[in-house]
Amino acid sequence: MKNELNWETGENGSLPMILDEKGLNLKGFSKFMFYFCAGVSLLSMFWVIIVSIGAFASANQDPTTPEYYKIIAIGSIAISMMCINTLIKFYNDKKNYYKHVEIADGKIKFKEINKNKTVEWEEKIRKYTAVELRHYTYRGVTSWYVFLQHHDKDKKLALFAPEYNYNNATEDTKKEVLDFYGKLFDLPTHYLNLEESYKASHPDEKKDADNKDKKNE
Repeated sequence: MKNELNWETGENGSLPMILDEKGLNLKGFSKFMFYFCAGVSLLSMFWVIIVSIGAFASANQDPTTPEYYKIIAIGSIAISMMCINTLIKFYNDKKNYYKHVEIADGKIKFKEINKNKTVEWEEKIRKYTAVELRHYTYRGVTSWYVFLQHHDKDKKLALFAPEYNYNNATEDTKKEVLDFYGKLFDLPTHYLNLEESYKASHPDEKKDADNKDKKNE
């Protein structure tokens, strides 16, 4: 089963594990389509701006032109400029993004860089409490993933996410993956079904429900 997370590992998935992610790490056809679509979008918006400026100028020279033509032209220019700014900002944010995670010698080294800040920390594996498998639903599709559990939610670390064809893998297959990482990190394992995963991901809702039950008693 292929891991959708691009971890580089030792032999047979062993340690050390290294993960490098870049915001615009596109290749082949995906890279071509991204830049092609971005270029077409930019040209289209520039064209709208040019046409809108021409329409606004014509409306000023022709007193018979309805006043709302000017409003439409100004609105088109403003929206197009906002879209161009958003597209450029998105590109810069993705271009500047970088994440490096290294698991070796009983430690985890984490570094994440984006346009606004750099997050960097180091933690011992023994400080992690468990290897956990959780289920989740995204856009109507149920899937699962395995991660290292930590008391500090910012230090939780995803280890495995299945490729799409294995979203509905058997329970035995999922538990085999979970047990593999549990042994690899010498940590206890937790297997949470969809309902348990939801409750674990929304602890505040669970507390509210418990408080409500106590009041009813």
